[in-house]
Amino acid sequence: IAGTTGLALLWAWQEPAGVYIAAAVIAVAQSFLFPALFALVVDRAGDAERSHAIGSFSLFFDLAFGIGGPLIGAVSDATDLGTGFLVCAAIAAIALLLAPRVLGVGPARIATTIDDIGPRSRR
Repeated sequence: IAGTTGLALLWAWQEPAGVYIAAAVIAVAQSFLFPALFALVVDRAGDAERSHAIGSFSLFFDLAFGIGGPLIGAVSDATDLGTGFLVCAAIAAIALLLAPRVLGVGPARIATTIDDIGPRSRR
């Protein structure tokens, strides 16, 4: 949500103050995103598959950053800079809406005991 908000801010508020605030919001989002997704991958992989899952996750995370920038740059070149950020925000919002369905998870629940936290094998 924070990443989508930061990207939308970059689209809507293209003055120096807006860029700094949006960059801070995106930085916070990214600082939480990688560890959370990494934990999800480790939690969902079996013991024998864990190293492959971690490697695949790292590979595709890097590919997304390596390919995403030039693709959105092409969108920005074809239109304008604001549209590039708007497209990024739209893609992030769509991913946010699709994630529960793709991951097969229901609404979040609050952990109440130590057994509610950690690998699925303890649940």
